[in-house]
Amino acid sequence: MGLAAIQGARLAGAARIIAADRNVAQLPAATASGATDTVDAGEADLVGAVRDLTGGTGVDHGIEVVGKPATIRAAFDATRRGGAVTLVGAAGFTESVTLPALMLMADGKKIQGSVYGASDPARDIPVLAELALRGRLDIEALVTRRIGIDDVEAAFTDMAAGRGARSVVCFGPPS
Repeated sequence: MGLAAIQGARLAGAARIIAADRNVAQLPAATASGATDTVDAGEADLVGAVRDLTGGTGVDHGIEVVGKPATIRAAFDATRRGGAVTLVGAAGFTESVTLPALMLMADGKKIQGSVYGASDPARDIPVLAELALRGRLDIEALVTRRIGIDDVEAAFTDMAAGRGARSVVCFGPPS
């Protein structure tokens, strides 16, 4: 789960936040951002582990941030009947996800996309800034490193490899 999504779930009042990642090195950052439980998705059966943590029912709201058909399907399968799945990760235009049609109807699950948090910048940026100023939103936790313009290619390589959260480009010497 993305660190921004974890902080958003915490701000929304989620009592339990389960973060899963194939890169176990990312899980401590998830806990530091507010995850109450973590799952090593590289080792565990993700859906089974989430269902075990939720007493067999699944999560109320699954948030998928990778953008791969397998993780979209896992988020759907790990979400309880009547729950919602929000797709944040951007899948490729030619990628498809197969879901049983009867399950969509019978389980009453909702699937929705979210680009940039489905935000209204004029409304939401001042609210987010105020939350950050009051210490309720930890923006620094979202930044893995500050880089110069010459390091952008390496930052994209790290992102594709699942290393780090976000790199911020600083024009001038990185601080």
